[in-house]
Amino acid sequence: MARGTEDEVWRINFASRETWKRAVFMLFFLAVISMTEFVIYSLVILQFITVLISGKPNERLTEFGRELSVFVYNIFSFLTYNSEQRPFPFNAWPGDLPRRPAKRKRPRTKAAK
Repeated sequence: MARGTEDEVWRINFASRETWKRAVFMLFFLAVISMTEFVIYSLVILQFITVLISGKPNERLTEFGRELSVFVYNIFSFLTYNSEQRPFPFNAWPGDLPRRPAKRKRPRTKAAK
């Protein structure tokens, strides 16, 4: 590719409104990730306290944690150019996730002597 053509492509990309629009969204989602980090830490602590008190995780907190994980994944996919789809609030909240299958209890085996 000739030098003049490279310069021309660079100028076109640099002047592209879509590139700068995406940059604004990227800055917005970087700030959202910072706020989400606090929510995740709070969720972890709250879920741990719930397990200490009741002996089992809170189902609503577990579901919210799964949705939040998908939300964060969607943000990172957008930030790293793996997706062109803007995450929530520009698209739906990832709330319709398939439920995790119930854990099967394994039969206890006696330890060999």
